[in-house]
Amino acid sequence: MVDIAAEAGISVETLRKIETGRIPTPAFFTVVALANAVGVPLDELRDLADSTDSADGVRGAGETVPVANQGSVSLPAVS
Repeated sequence: MVDIAAEAGISVETLRKIETGRIPTPAFFTVVALANAVGVPLDELRDLADSTDSADGVRGAGETVPVANQGSVSLPAVS
């Protein structure tokens, strides 16, 4: 986590807040920096956002999302 935060140029606390949903809508440039830090192309993120599984078009907290070359990630809870 420390390495990813440093690579993205954000604090570990900010990364934790994003992961736990305390920052439910991080700034676009933060998302770009994190995507670059973990090697996920932006078009892949867009495709993931476009391919939702639920009827209302919103992925649920804790739902696992596959990420190429990274395994999968769980979406944070949003309060």
